[in-house]
Amino acid sequence: MKKPIALLMMLLLVAGTAMSQKHFTGKITFKIDFDMKDLPEEARGMLPKTMTMLIGEDKVKTEMFTQMGTQGSIADLSKNVQISLINMMGQKYAIRQSAEEIAQEAASEGEMNVTITDETMEIAGYTCKKAIVKGSKESDPVFTAWFTEELEAPANLNFTNPYFKQINGVLLKYDLAAGQGMTMTMTAIEVEKMKVKDKEFEIPEGYQETTQEEMMRNLGG
Repeated sequence: MKKPIALLMMLLLVAGTAMSQKHFTGKITFKIDFDMKDLPEEARGMLPKTMTMLIGEDKVKTEMFTQMGTQGSIADLSKNVQISLINMMGQKYAIRQSAEEIAQEAASEGEMNVTITDETMEIAGYTCKKAIVKGSKESDPVFTAWFTEELEAPANLNFTNPYFKQINGVLLKYDLAAGQGMTMTMTAIEVEKMKVKDKEFEIPEGYQETTQEEMMRNLGG
């Protein structure tokens, strides 16, 4: 009778260990580079140079820093919703997006074709795979993303980005359209494994909840 009991105890121990394993939590710091050959010199200094990403148990926060303020978001992975945070020239806005609105925004971009290649690169100490993403239209831009599977991540970590939402992994280098024909490249320069406090994912004090339209009117856009 001892052998079955011992086997059962071992199975329970293994199952308990597996259930206790959690995905990566911590902070990733990115440098930001722009393809900006035609951008006036005075405008270059206003562009963000770095971005931080905090990954918690079920939320993700990003924040970019510029001379005029900060811009970021808080994404809830359990509900597939997002709050954009804009702090521009002292005016602070929080704009909520429902799961339905995010899905509609992704649908408006059309179907994305994601090709995972055999090419790899080491970024911030982690081996990354190369993904090539292109829309279904011939005129759609082509974006490149490098992601790692060495950091355990939720399957929907990238749900807010219509180009990369199909990629199951932590993006450590990727391109984004920056408007006016520019492309911005985010490259991770540091990955810190740590527990992120819940308060990091709360709307900071002083932010006014509003809509995109109201915010643009207030900023004179």
